[in-house]
Amino acid sequence: GLRAATYMIWGAGTDVGKTLVSCGICNTASLRNKSTPGSQVLYYKPIQTGFPQDSDADQVASVCGAGVVSELGFHAAELNNDEVADFPKLVGGDKPHGTVVTRTEYAWTDP
Repeated sequence: GLRAATYMIWGAGTDVGKTLVSCGICNTASLRNKSTPGSQVLYYKPIQTGFPQDSDADQVASVCGAGVVSELGFHAAELNNDEVADFPKLVGGDKPHGTVVTRTEYAWTDP
């Protein structure tokens, strides 16, 4: 099971503040986690259509500062249930404690 707080940010439409709220949550969590062994902050954007010009994951990463790993995932057409279920393993892995990991799956072009 999950051993950490989990947040899902929902909003209808563009420019309603989803990324801004996510930046605040991730930045606060990363500041709190710096001294906690094994802790990480994971930001996951399941579908990004305006990428790469408008990368929410990169924006969250820039707010959180040093120790951030920003990853580009798979095209939405290539995702399968196992990869989504294994998300913490995809991004968590062997990264040091206090790390912020941001990941974007995308859908802006064919794979």
